[in-house]
Amino acid sequence: MPDTVDAFLLHHITWSVNSVCHFVGFSAASLDFLLRFWINDPANGVVNVKGEVYLALWEAFREHGIEIPFPQREVRLLQDAA
Repeated sequence: MPDTVDAFLLHHITWSVNSVCHFVGFSAASLDFLLRFWINDPANGVVNVKGEVYLALWEAFREHGIEIPFPQREVRLLQDAA
C-alpha cells in the first residue's frame, strides 16, 4: 500500500513553499495540525486526495511507532438499592 499511496501523492499533490503543516492545538484525544497543500487536479476529486494524504500520514505514524490516543470510558451499572 505505501508504494501505491506514494505514487498517488506524487501524481496528485504539489508540495511547494506555500504548503504548510502547523501545530494548532491540543484536544481531548489528539494533537491538532493544519495541513495545506496544492492539489494538481481538483476536478478529478478533492476528497479522494485528502483521504489518501490522511492514509499516508497514518501509515507513516505506524511505521514510526506513533499511536493516536483515544479516550477510554468506563460504564458502570449500579444495582437498584430497593
